[in-house]
Amino acid sequence: MQGHSWLDPITAAAFLDDLAAQEFQRCQESVVFVSANITAWTPDILKWHQPQKGPLLIQELHLGDEGAKKLRIEALARGYHTFLPPVEGPRPTKGGLATLVPIHQQGRFRGGYLSDEGIGFLLVELPRVRHSLLLVNLYLKSGVGITGAPNPEVLARLKPLLRQNSNWIVVGDWNFPSQELAETSLPEAFRGRIVAPPEATITTGNCLE
Repeated sequence: MQGHSWLDPITAAAFLDDLAAQEFQRCQESVVFVSANITAWTPDILKWHQPQKGPLLIQELHLGDEGAKKLRIEALARGYHTFLPPVEGPRPTKGGLATLVPIHQQGRFRGGYLSDEGIGFLLVELPRVRHSLLLVNLYLKSGVGITGAPNPEVLARLKPLLRQNSNWIVVGDWNFPSQELAETSLPEAFRGRIVAPPEATITTGNCLE
């Protein structure tokens, strides 16, 4: 004998459609972060940016080993975990970059590279409900464009790391116009697309971030 259900097929279909819509909405969870070339690190930056604003990706710290240690302590006191690219030997005081992630977001270090000139990148994974996002902080050398050393080497090191992940975003100070990147095969090679501000990001009229 076949049992009877109180939920007729039409109502059941509507119920499943509603569940699917709710799941879609959950997957649309927004990710907010701030990226800035700060020129030099100062603790006052932590007064300007609060943990509720999300991760903070900063370039041009100009901090050696001792300065980086102080940064970790200051950021932790404000509710951040600090991520820095690994180095061999003393940390260069030129350039540099760091990603500060609010403690509750449970960021995970996923790699990085820093040259002697303080040029490089940093990968931090942000776990989400049903996926993870790889947040990449990038700082390239200014005045040499996309083809001038050491920028090609930095991008070549980054490429295989991105291809290992399906959800990623690269932000930071590219130090050359986005149009220059668009005219190369890199977006296709990285399996990504370019998103750039519609207006200039520096006083000379260019968009370099």
